[in-house]
Amino acid sequence: MVLASLSPLAEGRAQDSTRAPASPAYSTMSVGIAGGRTIDDGALADFWDSGTTLRLDVYTRFHRGDVGAWLLTLPWDARSAEQPDFRAYIFGLDWRFTRSVTRWLRPSASVSAGNFLSTFEGVETKGLKKESEIFIGASAGLAVGVTRATSLTATVTGINVFTSTPIRTTFATVGVSHGFATPGWLRGVFE
Repeated sequence: MVLASLSPLAEGRAQDSTRAPASPAYSTMSVGIAGGRTIDDGALADFWDSGTTLRLDVYTRFHRGDVGAWLLTLPWDARSAEQPDFRAYIFGLDWRFTRSVTRWLRPSASVSAGNFLSTFEGVETKGLKKESEIFIGASAGLAVGVTRATSLTATVTGINVFTSTPIRTTFATVGVSHGFATPGWLRGVFE
């Protein structure tokens, strides 16, 4: 009796047309561009004001989820003359898991690690003009399909930079992403 009452649910799942079959590794790629702002500057907020960020990312299908790389650039303006302005270049390697809720709506979650490079600007700084540190982070995103290959995206990313006083910052970006079949020559390089 219980099995009979569950069978319509099981049939509904089996006939769910919103889930696309998994693509083989490296078969597709997506390229995205986005702009945004920090929503939490952590310890940096006491000394610097962040500006508008620009993010570029590239992903390819992997055995489980997507793997990719992203680059984000973000200016920080000093709040006092004692601190130099700086620009951060944040380069991350990412492993993203996406789920299709409907044909056009895809939330995602990812983990990343990478490099937080700071280049100090404007005033003569004592010591280094560049500083490079590693970070780990996580993201949550939502893609809304506009066409079969193009989506509007919104992503919130939080990172923890391993400096002597850890830098924790969170930024939100909104942009557009376009997917396509991976060119054969590039797929050969990946494989």
